[in-house]
Amino acid sequence: MASRDPWARLDAPPWLWARAAAFTLIELMVVIAIILLMVGIMSPSVTEFLKNRKIEFLRREVVSAFHRARLKAVNEGSRASVVFFRDGIRVFDERRKQFADEFFEPESSPLAKGDAWFILGFLGDKYSTALPSYYEWEEKWKAIAAQAPILTGLPKILFERDGSLRFETGSDVSSAFYDEEPPRKADLVVCQKGNNTVCYVDLRATGQIRTKLSVLEEPPREPPAESPTETPARGRKAKTKGSR
Repeated sequence: MASRDPWARLDAPPWLWARAAAFTLIELMVVIAIILLMVGIMSPSVTEFLKNRKIEFLRREVVSAFHRARLKAVNEGSRASVVFFRDGIRVFDERRKQFADEFFEPESSPLAKGDAWFILGFLGDKYSTALPSYYEWEEKWKAIAAQAPILTGLPKILFERDGSLRFETGSDVSSAFYDEEPPRKADLVVCQKGNNTVCYVDLRATGQIRTKLSVLEEPPREPPAESPTETPARGRKAKTKGSR
C-alpha cells in the first residue's frame, strides 16, 4: 500500500490549500446555531446574576454599616448610631457629633437611582423613599447655621458602649417573623425593582445582625408616591440563602 507523502500538499496549487482549510456553509450554520443556543440558555442566568448584584451590594452595605457602628462603640467606648436616609446609611459618632464615614457617595447607590429601597420594619414598615436624601437633609441643617448635624426626625439605631443596640426611633420587630420562610416582616427589608430576591435583616438587642435572601414568587410591590403604611415584601416559600 502506497504511503501518503506529508509534503505532497506543498506541490498543490494555492487555491486547493484554501479550499482544504476553509469551512463549509453547513459547518458555519452549525456553529452559529450552537452559539445562539448557548446564548439563549445563559441569558436568564446572566440577567438574574446582574439583578442580584445590587441586592448583594446593599446587603453588604447594611451589614458593614452596623458592624462599623458596633465596633466603634465598643472599641472607643463611645456610643455610635446608624442613621437612615433615602439614598443610604451613615454611621454617626454621638460623642463627637459628626459622621464617622470617611467615604459616602449616595449618588452612586441603587437607592438614589430608585432601583432599590428599604422597608424600615422597626418604623412601622416605612419606605426609605419617604425619607429625605442625604444632601437634602444636609442643606437644611446647614441653612439654620447649626454647629452639629441635627438628626431629629431621621430613623436611628443606637449602639451602646457594650455593643448592645436600641431603637432611638421605632421598635424591634420580633425575630420570630424573620425565622419564618419567607419572613412576614423584619427589622429591615431590602428590595429591588423587578427582582424576586429580597433581603431580610434581623437586629438583636445584643447588637448581633442576621441577614438572609429569600426568593419570592413575585417581585415586592414598589413604593407608593405617598408615605406607605402597608407591608410589601411577602410571598410564598421558595429558596433561601442565609448568613449570620
